[in-house]
Amino acid sequence: MSEDNHGFINNNHASEAFQMMDHFLRNKQLCDVTLICGKRRMAAHKLVLSSLSSYFAVMFTQDLCEKNQDEVEIKEVNPDALMWIIRYMYTSHIDIREDNVEDLLITARLLQIEKIVVACCEFLRKQLHPSNCLGIAKFAESQACPELFTASLNFIKKNSLNILNEQEFLELGLKDVLRLLEYDDLVVPNEEAVFDIVTAWVEHDLDARKSSVAELLRAMRLCHISPTYLAENIEPHHLVRENPSAHEIVIDMMKLHLTKKLNPRQEASRKSTLGFLLCIGGMDNQKGINNVELLDPLSPRSWSECGQIVKHKRVQFGSAVIDNKLLVVGGRDGYKTLNSVECYDFATKSWKSMPPLSTHRHGVGIVLLDGPLYAVGGNDGWSFLNTVERWDPQFRSWNFVAPMNTPRSTHGVVAFDSKIFAVGGRDVSSCLRSVECFDPHFNRWTQMANLNKRRGMPGVAVFQECIYAVGGHDTPGAAKPSETTEKYSLEANQWTLISSLHVPREGAGCAVLGDTLYAVGGFDGKKYLKSIEYMRPNTSEDEWIVEGTLEHARSACAVLHVSEKVHFADVSSAENSRNPSTSD
Repeated sequence: MSEDNHGFINNNHASEAFQMMDHFLRNKQLCDVTLICGKRRMAAHKLVLSSLSSYFAVMFTQDLCEKNQDEVEIKEVNPDALMWIIRYMYTSHIDIREDNVEDLLITARLLQIEKIVVACCEFLRKQLHPSNCLGIAKFAESQACPELFTASLNFIKKNSLNILNEQEFLELGLKDVLRLLEYDDLVVPNEEAVFDIVTAWVEHDLDARKSSVAELLRAMRLCHISPTYLAENIEPHHLVRENPSAHEIVIDMMKLHLTKKLNPRQEASRKSTLGFLLCIGGMDNQKGINNVELLDPLSPRSWSECGQIVKHKRVQFGSAVIDNKLLVVGGRDGYKTLNSVECYDFATKSWKSMPPLSTHRHGVGIVLLDGPLYAVGGNDGWSFLNTVERWDPQFRSWNFVAPMNTPRSTHGVVAFDSKIFAVGGRDVSSCLRSVECFDPHFNRWTQMANLNKRRGMPGVAVFQECIYAVGGHDTPGAAKPSETTEKYSLEANQWTLISSLHVPREGAGCAVLGDTLYAVGGFDGKKYLKSIEYMRPNTSEDEWIVEGTLEHARSACAVLHVSEKVHFADVSSAENSRNPSTSD
């Protein structure tokens, strides 16, 4: 006779067992405990309760007085919620509704049944609305539900203007309103809108709240409100005029504006008012990319694609944003150096050609200075250029101004102290340390202090009254770009080396958004980079930090600030006009 074993598994074993236990419960058979909640008595089995609730497991297995009791009182929960949860323990089913979700969550939290807590939190998350988000946030915080609290808080921040007239907001206490005003990521168009939020809350219960106006104003970012708006709308407001402390705060802020001793960057802007960064074009492994990506400061780790700039690849161009239009100037198309200028209107989502430069230029520096647009240096395909052209919008033409002292290409150009600074770059034989600045009033270039390092293709930006020069390479065709960074003080006329990048980068796009300086992409000597580094000078984050990536690796990209989120129309359908426009 064979002694082989035959294994058997009943896949319905647990289900059948619980069905039988539910049968015993409904018939009050084999029950060994009665739960008393309010006026309700509920029979149950200690084994089932302990199997699904850590609260009951401790109660009935540890040396607690309830261990051997036949009746146990459960306090501070809703009797109906307790009954529904006991039924869930036997059937695995529970109905979550608007009228019972809070009681269920409170009871499940007490009984330590995490699956019901999670289900209730998800139900409330899906119910978030301007009319209830504040209440849900407060409830989530009281019940130690961090994910629901975070989701509620994010909803509040994104919908702050929509909750303004909701009863929940108007009934908030002062402490909660002040906490709301603290958030950097409160989504508002400007700080003026925050003043409207504050006054609406105060006027809802004027007698009780008018004494809080000064404290509320201190919580606002008044330094980001224009002096005109302060004088015309806030200073004369009756809530301000009737509160001496509040009035003094506004008057002091107006004085700071008038004396120009105010630096708004000293107090962080709300992220929703900062605008956005565009990363445009650049070099990649396919010798050129025409893709555009956008950074939203509310999602600083991720850049999103927002279209293409031109139909055909174009590299080493210059670009600028002026009057809600993007200008793409010069560059190379893979075959020749260009003098063409293309203009994209963000409002009409259309491209038009503008009058061309007088000189073909790639590696050109483009900069706005007090209105006019300048094209500085570059290479015409044969030689390095020291010539400079200025766009005259009245006569719709490019006119030459004084040339630089040194021909240069792939340099950085910035507007600073009402002058243009040309930083580093390269000439025929070498990368440059030299820096010169153009004064439009005298039509003259002046040599300034040299960089500490030679820098071809540096990233350059102005931040907090200093010029920053980031990365680059020190010899043409260098095997390894530089990771060093230096900043220029106009007062001292001196460049100072500061913290280095984590990754060597040539051709990194540099730009400022709020209190943050970004170095975007670049080339490390072996590969094109997706990575991004940022720093916040004069703060605890005054060293470079790696955070976020581009969708597409690139070097020599243009990184520009725009005030609104933009998207580029399909270039195949946007080739509507390549003749010089007569209307732009």
